[in-house]
Amino acid sequence: MIDWTRVLNPERLGLNLRSGASDYELAALELALGTPVPPQLRDLLAFSDGFEDLAGLWECAWSCERVASENTQAWQSSRLPRTLLAFGDDGAGTCFCVHTQPVDDRVIRWSWIGQDSEATYVDLPTFSQTWLLSGAEPS
Repeated sequence: MIDWTRVLNPERLGLNLRSGASDYELAALELALGTPVPPQLRDLLAFSDGFEDLAGLWECAWSCERVASENTQAWQSSRLPRTLLAFGDDGAGTCFCVHTQPVDDRVIRWSWIGQDSEATYVDLPTFSQTWLLSGAEPS
């Protein structure tokens, strides 16, 4: 299990974490999506059902409800491949995605505008520590 408090360091970084999603909320999300939520994202949502960056005033990680609505709309309009599951954004036209295949832990920064991957990170904790919290590109 990932220590999300250590990974996100909410006090130092000014993140407003929500209460974690319940098993019921996670099951409802999977039902709405028609696909299982990959393990690392499921673990993050169980820890915090989305969170905001208080300095930038944007929701960098979405709630289960928003994950369901954003992905359903994006998949129906073909703005996002069904192989990707968006879970947050940078507030400027790029969303953060995990792969719908649970054996693939990579995180993709997907441009809604360019309809292409901008960067790839090895997994969700690495992404959280390198870009989401510091703006750094993968090394």
